[in-house]
Amino acid sequence: MGRWKIRTSFFGLVLFVFLSSTQSVAFAEKEGVVLVLSGGGVRGLAHIGVIKALEERQIPVVGIVGTSMGSLVGALASCGYDAQELERIINDIDLTELLYDRTAPAKVAIGERSFQEQQELLRIDMNKSWKIEGPRGAMQGKRLIDRFARWTSICPVNNFDNLPIPFAAVATDLVSGKAVVIRQGDLASAMRASMSIPGLFEPWEIEGRLLVDGGLAANLPVRIAKRIFPGHPVVAVDVTEKGMSKDDIRTVMDVIDQSITIMTRRIVEEDAKHADVLISPDVSHVSILTTRGWDEIIQKGYQAAVEKMKQVSASVDGKRSVTVASRSGRKPIVASIAVEGLGGEVAKEILESCEECIGSPLDVRRLQEVCRSLREREGIREALYVTQNDTPSSVSVTIKVEKEPPYQFILSGYTSNISPNRQLYGDLFMRDVFGEGDVLFIKTGIGEMWGGQVGYLGILDDDSRRFGLNLFALKEKYQPQGLGSYEWKKYGLTAGEYFKMGDLNLYLGYKLGEVKYSGKDHDYGGPSIGFSWDNRNDPIDPEGGTEVHMSMWVEDDSSILGRLNVQTICPLDESSKMVLRGGAVLGDNDHPWLAAYLGARNELYSRASHPLKGENVAWVGLTYRRALVESWWGRVYVDLFATEGKVYEDEWENAIDVWEAGMALTLPGKILDGKIFVVYDDEGNWNFGYSLGNPRGYGDLVYP
Repeated sequence: MGRWKIRTSFFGLVLFVFLSSTQSVAFAEKEGVVLVLSGGGVRGLAHIGVIKALEERQIPVVGIVGTSMGSLVGALASCGYDAQELERIINDIDLTELLYDRTAPAKVAIGERSFQEQQELLRIDMNKSWKIEGPRGAMQGKRLIDRFARWTSICPVNNFDNLPIPFAAVATDLVSGKAVVIRQGDLASAMRASMSIPGLFEPWEIEGRLLVDGGLAANLPVRIAKRIFPGHPVVAVDVTEKGMSKDDIRTVMDVIDQSITIMTRRIVEEDAKHADVLISPDVSHVSILTTRGWDEIIQKGYQAAVEKMKQVSASVDGKRSVTVASRSGRKPIVASIAVEGLGGEVAKEILESCEECIGSPLDVRRLQEVCRSLREREGIREALYVTQNDTPSSVSVTIKVEKEPPYQFILSGYTSNISPNRQLYGDLFMRDVFGEGDVLFIKTGIGEMWGGQVGYLGILDDDSRRFGLNLFALKEKYQPQGLGSYEWKKYGLTAGEYFKMGDLNLYLGYKLGEVKYSGKDHDYGGPSIGFSWDNRNDPIDPEGGTEVHMSMWVEDDSSILGRLNVQTICPLDESSKMVLRGGAVLGDNDHPWLAAYLGARNELYSRASHPLKGENVAWVGLTYRRALVESWWGRVYVDLFATEGKVYEDEWENAIDVWEAGMALTLPGKILDGKIFVVYDDEGNWNFGYSLGNPRGYGDLVYP
């Protein structure tokens, strides 16, 4: 009998521990509702309106379970943000900025500026065996998780049960197809995993599982909430698409949205039956990634909640207080810290910076900051931390780093009806070739004017210095206005050191080579110097800041050549800005391959086909830019611009003045950089044109 009691007690204890850790939360007595927030893209902003209605009627929320966008809103609400603060956060979001992972230029590794501005018509990622391994999604979401980490830093906890409101995020295991409930670890990672729409975002890995959008397995996770928070009334907010007609399916996002709806409709309907109260805001007409009308979406959620408030109140009043378990504010002690996926000096640097964390209470903010700084490094795709309980009071921490693929091929190009320099670009990047952190790349351009470049960037020394080597070959052909045709081939080499000093990057090196022109060979060589200063927030579509790039070099032991480019962006309001740009070229008019050509790089569109040739040139332009259309893939701007240029035949004297003014529709983007324009110039000519992409100059000194 005694043995039977012992066995019964033992198995009872095991069963209690199992149920407590995998099924339900058991804390102190508390009345209130459990919110279940569905996925649905931007339609999920209606959840904020529901939270606002609950706050106004002082109905307590004792737990939140969210999927996809529901996990974003739910996680922030669980951290303590009220509806008004959530609206403020949402209104500050620039969706196109968050979706596209473009690092601010000041934070790009020296020598790698051109990598960040690389356009991508096609990208193929390969592993060390040259087998294709990606991309697994159009977007990586670096900026998304950085923003999530910033928002959730007010509640630096590792166990989501210890948030002001206990929380759980739902994702889908891409291998098994089963729902994965995330209730501990990095809250920002949980949000990112739950929102990983297949095809749009790359899957997110947590504890060895490849996770995608939770909507595939449980877009309205009512039954999951019932298991986690037993005995509490569940208020479910359903913003899923009910199904679109043929005429409504017009974009790729509509196709994705409808596909998810078809796959998840039966599960959503089954979960809805188990909700105590079901709130369904009228937002089915909203696209899942719309960038407009967010206030209206929130209001729709508020209205739908108000209509169901009697049922919500009744569900709370009809329930007695239920035991759900007291939260523990005690933080576990960090027993060890390891770095996975990264070696060498960088890993050593990380471990040294976290050395004081060992033996101290778990500092989530510190770990978030380490991961954020890693994601800003060129060559690192993702960084996150995971914790493993060693004992009830201690944890081991692993900082997991996913580097950019060893080999990457990118296809892009430039074309225009006003420029002869139309080329198809094919580029290959190879990382960690001779040491961790170095880059070997091959860039090619095929067209009537062609070019190629083989470059090597050495290992970074304290993030402030590295060696660079470039071999290049090109064919150029110009037909200057009023002159004949000039054509030459150029071969050369540049070698030097890159230095980083805050926002200022510096290059010191040597340039030499050979030019084949008119049947003769011309050798050249001499020192070169370059610097850049760039504090813009985005390299492609900045909202403010200034960039300055300058380079100077000697080509034949006597000709001092140089190029200066300046651009300043001044925001006027949320939809418009002024762009001031200008520059100058220092050339040698006696040698066509060294002369300065105004218009050859689209300084003036009206002179792109037949640039103006001179000893030196200078230009300045002013553009008023206003957003015309905004979507998840970027903005379409209408530009009103005017540009003036001067061409100097001899040093800085005997100038020829030219100007143009016009209007353009502009679409700046990493995938597609397009422009349609009409221009009127000083000679009374109208020019109508288009361009896609940006022209390259292989023979130029690579800006630092």
